[in-house]
Amino acid sequence: MTDQNERSRHQQVIKDFLRLLEEKDIDAWIKLWAEDGVQEMPYSPSNFPSRIEGKAAIYRHYQGLPIAYSRMSFPDLTIYPMLDPNWLLAEYRGEIDIAATSKAYNNRYCALFHLRDAQIVLFREYFNPIILSEAFGDRTSLGSTFNLSK
Repeated sequence: MTDQNERSRHQQVIKDFLRLLEEKDIDAWIKLWAEDGVQEMPYSPSNFPSRIEGKAAIYRHYQGLPIAYSRMSFPDLTIYPMLDPNWLLAEYRGEIDIAATSKAYNNRYCALFHLRDAQIVLFREYFNPIILSEAFGDRTSLGSTFNLSK
């Protein structure tokens, strides 16, 4: 497969990643991940995870998302290809309504994706933690955000 074909295939994975989150289809979304996939959120608040390792742990973290959020939208997606077709940078906005509080959580994101065989190996997401904390208040802990077990 040429670099351009691989890059196009990986760009589609990123589009599917956000679309499936919007649809709150976590069972389909988790299939985009490699078994050894990792999500990193380097600037997350202290009571929110900064790293989740492995597909099973990522699934546990996100499985309550459909109940936690009444609406999710990720407009303004721009994907920047890199020299290595397995790495892509994406910028997008999130427009999210929190079900428990009816508050809006609107943030901007920059995400680095590393893919292997069209599966996500690394998703490193940068966002404004102040906006997250203001939207969720003291509910930003892993357990109360998505109503999940650790």
